[in-house]
Amino acid sequence: MNSRIRQQWILKNLATAPLRRMLIVLFVVQIVGVVSLVGYFFYQNGSLAVNKLIVDLQTEIDARIQHNLGNYLELPIKINQLNVDGTIL
Repeated sequence: MNSRIRQQWILKNLATAPLRRMLIVLFVVQIVGVVSLVGYFFYQNGSLAVNKLIVDLQTEIDARIQHNLGNYLELPIKINQLNVDGTIL
């Protein structure tokens, strides 16, 4: 019974509400919804861009470390090989 009274009260108030107020409320709800949706999409797009940038930077740093470490560790092997070649002669 309580829900029926509530429904009647809502219908009564909606029927007597001014059209101007109803239009304002509807437009405000639509604007808030669209702005929220666009904000969410921008946030997701920004998050994806940052994640892609992080992966690219990590890949570049990894390649540089491997290159420099390879050069650093290659030098002693060459020196040892020269020493072996020198002792054989």
